[in-house]
Amino acid sequence: MMSSVELAFRINSCVGEGPLWDDRSQTLFWIDVLEGKVFNFNPITQKNAEIEIGKHVGAIALTDANEIVAAARDEIVSIDLSNSSITSLIRVINNERFRFNDGRVDAKSRFVVGSMGYEPKLGTAALYSITLPKKIDTVLENVGLSNGLCWSQDNNKFFYIDTLTSQIAEYSYDLETGQVSNRRTVITFETSQGSPDGMTIDREGNLWVAFWGGGCVRRISPMGQIISEIPLPVSRVTSAAFGGENFNRLFITTASYLLSEQELAREPLAGSLFVLETDTQGFPEHRIKLHQ
Repeated sequence: MMSSVELAFRINSCVGEGPLWDDRSQTLFWIDVLEGKVFNFNPITQKNAEIEIGKHVGAIALTDANEIVAAARDEIVSIDLSNSSITSLIRVINNERFRFNDGRVDAKSRFVVGSMGYEPKLGTAALYSITLPKKIDTVLENVGLSNGLCWSQDNNKFFYIDTLTSQIAEYSYDLETGQVSNRRTVITFETSQGSPDGMTIDREGNLWVAFWGGGCVRRISPMGQIISEIPLPVSRVTSAAFGGENFNRLFITTASYLLSEQELAREPLAGSLFVLETDTQGFPEHRIKLHQ
């Protein structure tokens, strides 16, 4: 049996997102999208350091150096962890009505990251595959709100959430080219279940999906069966990532964005970071090779 969700760090972040376990430092990187902040949380010391990016940030990625990479509104930047200096690497989005959202690194060091409109609409956004320093490929067009993504252990399957479809999709993934094909709908959610947001995968191939407006994380089999539902004391659950020494702790981010005073009174922990001891394990994140 799994234990219940515990508070890892209390903070009223606006849109906490993008948790990413760094197995080298044994710390969790995560972000506040709309505040433009990158956090680094140490579960042992309970310290949560922050770096101001200066613009909205959709996703972050680990690298092979003492740097992390961020998808910062319209561009990819690197952040030197020794002095918090920020270097612009490549601009990708050329429309001020759009920004980056969720992203992840594949097994070939590509930063696969999607976009969304500030007023999201079906068919207006995209999913990109970025090979630094300068190569940009479009993986999917006609996306609504690009969100959670992860790969099967053998890298042959790519799981993807376009939140506006209320679905998890599975694609065949060509690791050599980074392109997808053969779309299959894994599951479609009802409005009453909330909107699928961030996602990760465990060693059994099950998906752990955060639900904005659903107040929970659901564990879902790759065939679309809801195996378990983990409730949280907040409604806007945004993403989840396995971490800890044995990758059996699920770190869960949440948001306080657009909650009324009455809702905040009911959800005083909205925007905080939570953790769950699970009965399974996740995988280490892939890293971007910055200095090839």
